[in-house]
Amino acid sequence: MSSRQKLETLFEPNNKPYALEGVKVVEISYTNFAAQIAAAILCELGADVIKIEPLGGDPSRYVTPYGVLIDEKVGIPYFIENRCKNIVEIDFNNEKEKILDYVKQSDIIIDGYKPGELDHLGVGYRQIQNINPDIIYVAVSPFGSFGELAEKYSNIPYSDLTAQAYNGYPTLIGNPYLQGEKYQYPLRAGIWVATILAGVQAAISALVALYWREISGEGQFIDVAVNEVLSAVHLVPYIVGFFFEKHREKYGLLDYIIYPFGYYKTADGYVSIATPTDADFRALLKILGLWKIEPDWRFAIDRISDDVERIKELDEKLRQAISKYSTRKLLEKVNRYIQLYRKIPILKLIERHAGAPVVVELYMLNRVLEERHWYIRKSLQVVEISGRKIVIPASPFKLSATRTK
Repeated sequence: MSSRQKLETLFEPNNKPYALEGVKVVEISYTNFAAQIAAAILCELGADVIKIEPLGGDPSRYVTPYGVLIDEKVGIPYFIENRCKNIVEIDFNNEKEKILDYVKQSDIIIDGYKPGELDHLGVGYRQIQNINPDIIYVAVSPFGSFGELAEKYSNIPYSDLTAQAYNGYPTLIGNPYLQGEKYQYPLRAGIWVATILAGVQAAISALVALYWREISGEGQFIDVAVNEVLSAVHLVPYIVGFFFEKHREKYGLLDYIIYPFGYYKTADGYVSIATPTDADFRALLKILGLWKIEPDWRFAIDRISDDVERIKELDEKLRQAISKYSTRKLLEKVNRYIQLYRKIPILKLIERHAGAPVVVELYMLNRVLEERHWYIRKSLQVVEISGRKIVIPASPFKLSATRTK
C-alpha cells in the first residue's frame, strides 16, 4: 500500500466519534440560508441539530433552480443545507413552551430571524438566558442586532443580493475592455458569497464560544451581520478608496496587485495564469516567446498600476500569444520549462532566469463533476432521490480522528 493510500484510510469513517458528539444545537432560521449553513456545518461535525420551523414549514423549502423539488417537498438548496438535521414544526404563537423545552437542553441557538423578532415572541436571548444561562446564542441578520442601520433596515428581508449591494461589491466587477456607460452596470457575484461567508463565520464563532465555555463556564451572545462579513473581505478596495480618494477601477480579469492573475483563452479552452513573483513573470515570457518585451515589464511595479490602459497593453500581448496554443500544449510547455530549470540548480540562484508560473486548466462545471479526485475524497457524492441519481456536494471536512455526517 502506498503512503498516499495509507493516508486515505485515515479518513475512512469506520467507528470514529464525531468531534461535536453530544453538542445540541437549535436552529430557528426562517428563510435565512446563512443561518442554515452555520447550523449545517455544526451538524456535519457531529452536533445534534434540531431545526424549528413554523407550521407549514420554512418557505426556503421551495427556493430551488428550475422549480425542481425533491419528492415534491423540498428544493435542492434546502435539501443540501438541512440533510442531517431533525426538522420539527411548531406553532410559534400557541406553543412557545415547546420551543423553550428544546432550548433548555441545548448548547447553541442559531437565530436567523429579524433582530428582536424572537425576543418579541418570548423565545429570544433574554428569555433563553434566564432558563439556560450557559447558552451560546448566535444571531445572524443583515446589519446585526445593534447600530444605526440595524434599526433603520430591520424590516428589510435578508438576501445575498442586498448584502452585495450594500457593500458596493457589484461595482468592483466588470470588464475594462467594454467602454461606455451602457457597459458599466454593476454585476453581482455568481454565487451567494455573502451568505456562505456569514454562515462560516457564524459556525466558527459558535465553536470559539463553545471552547471558551469549556474554559470559563460562560455562555455568550454572538452577533453576525451578513453585510459586515462581506465588507471585511474587501480589504484592499476599501483602502484604495480611502487612501487615493477615488473608486477602484473595474479590472475584470485583470488584477491591480498581481499581473497576470486571471483567465486566458487558449485555442480550445481556458487556463488560469498567475505569476506571483518577477521571476515567475519572466519565465512566462520565455515560455510564450515574448522575452523581447521583458525590459518594459521587468518588475512588479511595471505591471501593477491604477492605469488600466497600460495594463491592457500587456494583457493584449499575452492573450494573443496564449491563444495560439491548445490547453494541453501550453500546459506541457510550462511543465517542460519548470522541469528543465529544476535540473539546473545554478539557475535557481539567478532570479532573472528562474521562476515557475502557475498555469492550470480552467474546468467547466461538467468537467468538475467528472473528476474522480473529488469522489475519492467524498467531497462530491452520488445519492439516489426519488429514483434518480444526483450529485451533491458533501462535507469538506477531512479529520483523521473524527468523522463527519
